[in-house]
Amino acid sequence: MTGTVVPTSDPTAAGGGRSYNIGGSFARYFVMQDPAFDPLTFDAAAQAARIQYLSSLMDMTDPDLSRFHARGGKLIMRENLSDKGNSPQTGIDYYNAVVVRMGQESVDQFFVAYGATGLPHTSLGLPAGSANAPAYGTPGSIDFLGLLDSWVSQGQKPADRLELTNRAALPPHEVIASKPMCRLGSYPHYVAASAEGGRVASNYDCRPM
Repeated sequence: MTGTVVPTSDPTAAGGGRSYNIGGSFARYFVMQDPAFDPLTFDAAAQAARIQYLSSLMDMTDPDLSRFHARGGKLIMRENLSDKGNSPQTGIDYYNAVVVRMGQESVDQFFVAYGATGLPHTSLGLPAGSANAPAYGTPGSIDFLGLLDSWVSQGQKPADRLELTNRAALPPHEVIASKPMCRLGSYPHYVAASAEGGRVASNYDCRPM
């Protein structure tokens, strides 16, 4: 049998992955409510009732957004597809559940969802020189508030293809790299002849998966 090596030390110790910290903290403070609890001894089956209770408080699982839609609500969802702290499939499954419940035509009036490739948990982009990223980094910044405001106040629905950027820290905040963020169901396909153009969004098409 192959797989992840069973940990032998506290996953919150120095050198542990951040994703382990998320799970360890949840077990300690939310489920067991004991800061001294050892998450390596956590038994999810034994705590099923407590987990279900917490889920009722924290999780967004109801796919019926008809009241939200009726009140003029608009929703933009982004899933970072390299997120190890929270599976992007959770958000994708929720979006699909809303479509099944309400129908694609209705959902398209108020809910758009995108996948951001190469980005980890809550990332606004990976700067140049980051591990597991191109030399120029991975673009991740976008003005979602502006997009949402335009949709609500002017009726301008966000496009199927949006642009993520990495910008210089100092004015005039020049774009260092850019990349498209595609609607769920499509992905940024590189179309340039040379591999040198990966940092420019115009060298990608959003294509169906």
